[in-house]
Amino acid sequence: MKPLSQKDPASLLIKAGLLLLAALCLLIGVVGIVLPIIPGILFLGLGAWLLARVSGRAAASLEAQPAWHRARRFWLRSRHLGIVGKMHLAVLLLGKSLVDSLRKISD
Repeated sequence: MKPLSQKDPASLLIKAGLLLLAALCLLIGVVGIVLPIIPGILFLGLGAWLLARVSGRAAASLEAQPAWHRARRFWLRSRHLGIVGKMHLAVLLLGKSLVDSLRKISD
């Protein structure tokens, strides 16, 4: 995964926005670890992916993780889906995480 370049001001603005969004996702992910109703792992993964888009060091660290490679292979297997299909898949995965969290709470 190649981080965004730092050549033009628009790229810096995009990087700042991605960094802010990554921080928000990571914060929601940490809250999700404490409160089982929020799918913390999904938000932590999204935050890590966004951070890797901004930082080369974060990208290298993420690429060294075997769990990241498994998740990326899963996502790449859905390559034949269009953007609507991928969004549908993401919503279904989010729903599955919520159901699993609610099941853990009730046990």
